Amino acid sequence: MKDLVKLMDPKYLEVIGLFNPRGGISIKPFANYGDSDHQDMVRARLIANFHND
Repeated sequence: MKDLVKLMDPKYLEVIGLFNPRGGISIKPFANYGDSDHQDMVRARLIANFHND
């Protein structure tokens, strides 16, 4: 995500990885970035991502 932020200079960026479980362990990594005007969205999406598991 950091490389994409450097390259594109976005207002908001969200990266989600969806991986099928192997050995009974599944993971769903999530990262997001927002410029100074979009920090409310960053917090809201982070919270929403953890509540949608």
